[in-house]
Amino acid sequence: TTFQKIKISMEQTGRITLFVLAVTLVTGCLVTGLLLSMWMRGRKTEIAVMISLGTEKRNLLLQAVVEGLMLYLISFSVSRLFTYSLLPKVFGSLGMEILENADGSRNIDAVGSLLIAGGGICMILLLTLISIFPYLRKNPKEILSEMEG
Repeated sequence: TTFQKIKISMEQTGRITLFVLAVTLVTGCLVTGLLLSMWMRGRKTEIAVMISLGTEKRNLLLQAVVEGLMLYLISFSVSRLFTYSLLPKVFGSLGMEILENADGSRNIDAVGSLLIAGGGICMILLLTLISIFPYLRKNPKEILSEMEG
């Protein structure tokens, strides 16, 4: 019976952790999408002028994607650096030295980091497409007249 109680408790903890992870991912995607939309809205004059000067819409899309990806990769690298430099100190202060020396933890961390980086890159691509699409669809005159009125 004790085993069953511990097993049920562990399963509930796993479900709660999965729920918190899902809520965090959805919130992060929403916030990132809204920030990208605000960023593109601030740049709609630039987009309209560049289109009227003859720049291809594909080039503007690629520029926005590259800018978003560069920002994401820089922030991912900095956060990874801080995590691996501060995590051993946190574990040491909590008395969890045993967790620091777990075999295979670096391999799991590398695979997890690659999954997070890949997922983040896919989300940045998708959110950038969604945020810039309305401005690439319109004529430059429509965009500029929207801003005046």
